[in-house]
Parts: sequence; structure tokens; C-alpha cells
Amino acid sequence: GYRPSTPVMPSVPTIVAAYAWDDVLDVDLGIYASATVQEGYTTDYALSQWSGPGCDFVLRGVSTHGTATFNLGVVRAGGQSTGDFTLATKTTTDAWASPVDGRLLGTVEAGSYLDAVRLDLPAGTYVFTLTSTDVELGFSLHDFSFGATGKTEPWQNGIAWQTAEAASPYASFAVTIPATGAPTEFALVVWRTDGSTVALDGDWRVMVGDDVTGIDDGDPPSVAVAVSRLVAATPNPFNPSTEVAYEVARAGRCELTVHDVRGRQIRTLLDGEQTAGHHVAEWNGLDDHGQRVPSGIYMVRLRLAGGGEDLLKLTLVK
Repeated sequence: GYRPSTPVMPSVPTIVAAYAWDDVLDVDLGIYASATVQEGYTTDYALSQWSGPGCDFVLRGVSTHGTATFNLGVVRAGGQSTGDFTLATKTTTDAWASPVDGRLLGTVEAGSYLDAVRLDLPAGTYVFTLTSTDVELGFSLHDFSFGATGKTEPWQNGIAWQTAEAASPYASFAVTIPATGAPTEFALVVWRTDGSTVALDGDWRVMVGDDVTGIDDGDPPSVAVAVSRLVAATPNPFNPSTEVAYEVARAGRCELTVHDVRGRQIRTLLDGEQTAGHHVAEWNGLDDHGQRVPSGIYMVRLRLAGGGEDLLKLTLVK
């Protein structure tokens, strides 16, 4: 547990990002309401439980005087062996005034793992596109109106990242902002996909367009998928159910299964043909026999008949 104090500009809306990374092992990060010797960590404001090595982050919006102090918890996932990790904070007051049909340039500086910016979006459907030619990056859109969020809590699964397998330096996602019930403010975060490029500057460009084709009677937009992957689980941690978002680059046979920490398959969510594109599957915390599984860590696995596999960690709480 840690309690960093971060200087902020007086009365200026500020994003405080706390991020932890390990180049080899999986590190999870949480921001909590209280942390004392007697109480320990209590109510969590936000949790990031990204599967695999790289950067996990949590965000907090502040407008105060002097310094902002937070209670942070860093956990190695799945009982992994001990080792070094890095924990840091970064603040920004940047705001993207006119994101629709616009573009924003930035740099994830060497030694840092992310950039963040505040923005407002009117009702509509938008495609976000990230370009970075020198360093593989990811980006995600977060509901910032309530003041705290994490990497694994993107708005409407608004998250994508570049991978070594991708044929182009682009990553994209689409979101729909409803006329009512939408966040009053968003945070857009650009982050490194792993730790191998931490010594390099990562120049990036994000474009937001509302020229979305393939929409008919409220259907979601069609966005090209370059790599088959598991995107995110929302919510995560969850109880009693979570929605697993995944993408398929080419139509074909797919398996989507849930496994316990010993690797035993406990639930089949999909075993059959799947079309190319974006998909969502729900897991209600039951095994294949209809029995509720105990709380703990689980892994959802996506496998493709033509080769390829991806894993995503799930946390069931009771």
C-alpha cells in the first residue's frame, strides 16, 4: 500500500494518473477511500486489473489547493513470485476543446507510461483512431464525470491497442454517446502496451470522426478488426455477471472458455462459427453444470481454429 501526495494547480480541473508497471509479471492497481493500520483498504474508487505485463493505471479528477493525496494498492496477480515494480503519478490539466472531426498530437515521454486529456463529446457515434509509428501504444476512453476510473473500466468498451501482429500502425474503437445518461466529461488516455519501449518517446496522433458507415436502425458501427483478441470485461471485478468483449479478425470457428487458476475449463461461452467484428459474451458466474463458482480469479480464453489465442483475467467477488 502507498499514499503518494501529488502537487496540483489550485482550483484547476486536473487528472491525476497513478500507474504501476512490471516488464515481466502482472501488476494490478487500485485507488481506495481509506487505508489505515486498523482498517486496511476499504471502499475502492477504481480498480485496474489488466491481464499480463505492462502498465495498469487509475485516474482521479481533482480541483483542490496544494496537493492531492491518494491511497493506492499494488497487487501481484494470481500469487505470482515477488519482484520489482515501478509506481508513479502524473498530472495534467490538458483539455481537448473540439474533438469531433479533429485530431490531437502528443508524446508519451521516455520514462513515462501514459498521456491523458479531458474532453467533452456531444450525443452521437464516433470512431476513435490512434496512430503511432515508432512505439506500440494503446488508448482508452473513460467516464470521468464521477472522478475516478481505471484502465479496465473504459466507457462502452472504448479501448484498443497496437500489437506486434497487426499489419498497420493503427488502432481504433467506436462508441455511441446517448442523448441522455451520458457522462458529463471524459478522459482519453494513451498508454504503452508493454515496458520494452520505456526508454523511447512515443509520438501519437488521435483522430475522432463521426463519419461512421454501416449503421442501420441503431445497429452498432462496423469497425475493421486487425487482430483477434479479448478486449475487456465489464465490470471487472464483477458480481454476479460480466460482459466479455472480444474481436474476431476473420470469420471462422472460435472457442471462448472460462478457466480456474489451475487451468481447468469450467464454462464454455462459445464453441462454433463466429463472424468477423466486435462481439460480447456474458458470463453469469456459473459453470457448465449450472453451479455457481466460488469467488476468486478466473481466466477467459479465446482460441481460433486457424491458430491464435488470447487470455483475459476475471475477478469474481462475493
